[in-house]
Amino acid sequence: MANTYTTNDIFENVKLLSHMPEGNATFTEANVITLADRELQTALIKQILSVREGYYLTYEDFDVNSTGEYAIPSKAIGGALYNIEILQNSTVIQVNRIEPQEQFSTLYPTSYAYGFYIKGNTIKIMPVPPVGDPRIWYLRRPNKLVATSACGQITAVSGADITVSSLPSTFLVGTSVDLAQDQPTFNILGTREITAINSLTVTLDSAVTDLAVGDWLCLENQTPVPQIPVEFRPLLEQRVVVKVYELQGYLPKMQAAQAKLKELEKDLFDLITPRTQAAGKIIMPVNGGFMTPSSTRIYPAPRVV
Repeated sequence: MANTYTTNDIFENVKLLSHMPEGNATFTEANVITLADRELQTALIKQILSVREGYYLTYEDFDVNSTGEYAIPSKAIGGALYNIEILQNSTVIQVNRIEPQEQFSTLYPTSYAYGFYIKGNTIKIMPVPPVGDPRIWYLRRPNKLVATSACGQITAVSGADITVSSLPSTFLVGTSVDLAQDQPTFNILGTREITAINSLTVTLDSAVTDLAVGDWLCLENQTPVPQIPVEFRPLLEQRVVVKVYELQGYLPKMQAAQAKLKELEKDLFDLITPRTQAAGKIIMPVNGGFMTPSSTRIYPAPRVV
């Protein structure tokens, strides 16, 4: 049986770590999940990105339009961009950032390359590409954490027909749902619209091929499985324990929990840094010629002590 990584597991672990009494009216499952989501969306994201800079990296393609203006994706963390490219068949053209005060034309950038500037929550590409489609890279915000009861766990997949173990009352025809992985790496596999419901079988607007039994259907932008590396789960749970003690006014317990959090953080970062374990290699040409498989030697990179 596969391991489980749901918000219900987080709730049970927080109860255990904080010695929370059964039937506690303040820290219900819903409230603990809310605290976990707050910690995930702030401090924990920062820590994950500090050692896994590409963990939430994704892109969205846009059809070229006559204005050259495109909305920054609503799921971008902090409304920030990572990179902008223009795709022309198999060619990728980089678009350079320019500042509004550098403009000398409303049609052309300050160099011979494509440029863009940010205007509010939109970007303006100059000049407007005659062909090719913009690709906007950004760090995608993790979905909001919700209880497992707010989602439907998948028991069967047949094209566009998805059978779930239970159907939340929020699932209606016309509702947009996210397809959430239950197991690492906890990706969102896409967003679909419900076109029909027959008992526990939901028909989506298009067939799916990468969903597996055990995955989840959730309302758009929601998930019952935190989208974080497995190794960061103890940090998330311990952060919630610290917050529980803080809200209760148990300062000595909070300080002890903070000390344990720092210990966990040190152990984790010692374990996972750097991401690439092998030493880098330098490829050197032989006899001054071009590098080819037969004329190239690989030397280990010098070690800095």
